[in-house]
Amino acid sequence: WLVQLPEQTVRSALRAVDHLIVCSAYIGREAEARFPELEDRWSTVPNGVDTGRFFSESRSSHRDLQTVLWVGRISPEKGLHTLLDAFERVSLQCPDATLRLVGPESPTPREYLVDISRDPKVRALSEFYQGSYLATLRARCRSARVEFTGPIDHDRLVDEYRRAGILTNPS
Repeated sequence: WLVQLPEQTVRSALRAVDHLIVCSAYIGREAEARFPELEDRWSTVPNGVDTGRFFSESRSSHRDLQTVLWVGRISPEKGLHTLLDAFERVSLQCPDATLRLVGPESPTPREYLVDISRDPKVRALSEFYQGSYLATLRARCRSARVEFTGPIDHDRLVDEYRRAGILTNPS
C-alpha cells in the first residue's frame, strides 16, 4: 500500500523510518518513483522458502509433468482469471494437462486495492468484485481438468509442489 495510500500520509510515516524492506522489485520501483528522495532507504528481499522442506526432486518418479500448480489466496489480483484463460489454450495442445489451484478464497477488499489504485490493470479488476471470485472462476472454467482443492495443510503442500511438473504465478 506504499504506492496506493495518500502520499502525504505515507511520506510522513516514511520520514521516521531508517530503512524499509519490500518483498518485490515491482513494489520497490513503484515506491522509488513515488518517493525519489527516499530511494536510498529501500531494499528488496523476496519472500523466502524453507529449502530444507521445499527442495527440488527433479528426478522424482512422483512428479507429474502434465500437472500445473498454483498456490495462494484466491483473490482477483492473483490473476487466476488470466491463468484459466491461458490454461484453456494449453489444454488444446496438451489434453492430459491438469491445473491444480490450491488455496482459500480470500479476496483483498476492493476498497484496499481497486478503489485506491491508479494502475489501470488493477482498476480493471473491479469486474471481479460483483460476487464471489471463486464462483466466477468456476463458472469461467470450461475444462474438467481444473481442480480447485481449497486450502490444504502446510505439510501436504510440500507434496503438491513435489508432484507438480510446472509451478505458475500469474499475479
